[in-house]
Amino acid sequence: MKKNTINIIRRYLDAEHIPYALLIDGSWGTGKTWFLKNRFESLFKKKIIYTSANGINSLDDISQQVLYRKLFLKSKLVKDPRAKLAWGITKQVGKALIEKATGYNTDDAKKLGVDLNDFASLSKDEVLIIDDIERMHKNISTEELLGYISTNFTEENKFKVILVADEAQLIKKLDKSKESYLNIKEKTIWQTVQYQVDIPLIYDALIKPYNANTKSLLSAKKEYLLSLFEKYKITNLRWILYYFQIIEDIIKSDKEFLSHKKREILLNSILITCIEYKKGNLTSRQDEEIPKYIQIKHPVIRISGDLFSFGEQGFEKEEEPKEHSKEEIFSNEYLNSKEPDYQYFESIYKLTCFGLLDFSQLKKEIKTYEKSIRKREDWQVTVDSLTNLLHLEEDKFIEEWEKMIAYLNDDKYDIYDLRNIAGLHHTYARVGITFPTSPTDLYKTLMRKTKASSQRKQYREDKYFHIRDEFEDESIKYKDLMTQSQKIESDFVLNNIKDAIKDTIEKVKTCQIINPSEISTLILNSDKKTVKLLAETAVRNNKTINNFESPFNKSVNTLRAAAHDNEKAKNNLAYFIKSMENKTKRENILKFIVKRMRKTVEEKAFKYWNYHT
Repeated sequence: MKKNTINIIRRYLDAEHIPYALLIDGSWGTGKTWFLKNRFESLFKKKIIYTSANGINSLDDISQQVLYRKLFLKSKLVKDPRAKLAWGITKQVGKALIEKATGYNTDDAKKLGVDLNDFASLSKDEVLIIDDIERMHKNISTEELLGYISTNFTEENKFKVILVADEAQLIKKLDKSKESYLNIKEKTIWQTVQYQVDIPLIYDALIKPYNANTKSLLSAKKEYLLSLFEKYKITNLRWILYYFQIIEDIIKSDKEFLSHKKREILLNSILITCIEYKKGNLTSRQDEEIPKYIQIKHPVIRISGDLFSFGEQGFEKEEEPKEHSKEEIFSNEYLNSKEPDYQYFESIYKLTCFGLLDFSQLKKEIKTYEKSIRKREDWQVTVDSLTNLLHLEEDKFIEEWEKMIAYLNDDKYDIYDLRNIAGLHHTYARVGITFPTSPTDLYKTLMRKTKASSQRKQYREDKYFHIRDEFEDESIKYKDLMTQSQKIESDFVLNNIKDAIKDTIEKVKTCQIINPSEISTLILNSDKKTVKLLAETAVRNNKTINNFESPFNKSVNTLRAAAHDNEKAKNNLAYFIKSMENKTKRENILKFIVKRMRKTVEEKAFKYWNYHT
């Protein structure tokens, strides 16, 4: 909480003659309740009696909550049978309930001469906090609630009462106009203070509940993590605590795993995934395909009308389009064009969205990633620097471009580098950048090198694949280059698919863990002989089919989308089901499971295609 807000609250609590309540207004998730429960008493030296209006059905429920809190807070009173009786005979607490809790007979009340006000009032050292007033039951109007608080607590008895709400939600809930609400509020609320969470101030308190190893890591990375929270404008404590829990899940597997300086990109990537999940952009459904945009590794510099122009003041962003792609939004929000600071890790996605951590997979992904960035060759660094053209001075740009042409002529680049060079050139040529090499000479060289090249490295997509179609519509030279490049790539991909299909069948045969994508790849790309082999392998025995059923069912959504206009793929899927059925005609249990799988295919795929088998 900000210092000014603290001062306002302290002024209210110290004032002796304010017959009104104080309203703390703040958005959901910003930590209002956390602050009240964890920091309020130490800051203001007041004992809080905390209640919540969330879901209350009657106004008397508030008084009942107050009495219960008082009963448990005042340990000395609990020892006094008169005090126990005082709480018991108030109308808010039922006789049977209090007798059960205290063991005292409330029928003897008059004999003791109990004065309820001795126990039901608040002292100068106590403050009543009523949280979540915007979440009260619809049967209770805001006017009734505020009137009740005024009559029973502030105006009549001068008790200190702090109300807590998201006022925007409170107004939204009202049927009446905003002006009407303000008139009601004026009679009850002394002042409204805006709650703004101060993450740096409460950071140390936030990490206290975690285990020693997690706390150590979060302390060591405090400045870095705070910079990320500020960068992404995170004020929702629930998001931060969810992020901390993901970190703790990983640390439980290896306490040193996140400690290295080079792992900061992983910490950032986890946070970005958490933000997207908490925003509702990522699903918890395991049978849905992972969104493409979350898998972006490089900034999107120019997409669908998002242009940079070059004028006297340097680069200027022109009017943005009405709608942006998910890739562009993600890129603008998180990706840094100066240096890589995000990497997609499938294991992190699964942990964040599904709560499932495969630590061995995470280690493999990290190893692969760190190996890929271990050493960048000079020619790779040159292309990277040109990709960040906006950050180069004119002389440096010409120098780096000429170095790149020299590396190009020296056969340093593979077909994917050549694609990136073409995409880089086209991106900036669109906004009027003049290059030292003419487009004709550049594309002649790129085409010659592409035709002469062979696939030397593992398959990877170029940085401009999101807008490849757009570029091809604008440039014949670019389109011809992509056509030639993809011919070379297709042979490589085809060989990869063949190897993947063999691995898939072997995994099924030996009952290894198999991914839905491996199944869909086989069915989409195989001949009938291979599809039949997979089907017969899958129904070899109960153990095999049990391991296979779940990933197959999850693959159907991908198959449905990919095979929508692909008759061969549709026929392969139908042939796969039929092959399993033929193999299990005399096997009761296996036949039952296969029948279940057919039902999944019919409901998730066949009916969408109007396809009958």
